[in-house]
Amino acid sequence: MMLAVTEFFIQLIVVLPIFVLWPAVVAVLARPFGVRFPFLGFRKNKGTSQSLTFAQHLWLVGVLGWGCGVWMVLTLSDLLDWKYWNGPAHDLSAARLLLHAVTWALGGLVFGWLTWNTRMGKGVS
Repeated sequence: MMLAVTEFFIQLIVVLPIFVLWPAVVAVLARPFGVRFPFLGFRKNKGTSQSLTFAQHLWLVGVLGWGCGVWMVLTLSDLLDWKYWNGPAHDLSAARLLLHAVTWALGGLVFGWLTWNTRMGKGVS
């Protein structure tokens, strides 16, 4: 029991900085495309997000912001599980990593679509 709690907190300590810093990385990656997301102001992000076109919202908020972020956090968690706690190594094959990247990118598209409809006050239809 104690080992499981220790494993959880170690993974949390390693993965949490990526989760927190990923919006700043998205802000840097969006700048060349003319989108000025604030680096650390999560509340200020709403005004910037509302000025995006549908395609920009899908790609920046959905795929890059959510899909890639979740994929990186889960992949790092799997890597830590495999490297330090004898988790399954077959989950880290190149084919599986690519499949997960495509799956989370598609999930990001759905997330972007859902948040676009909610953002525009239309609800999900």
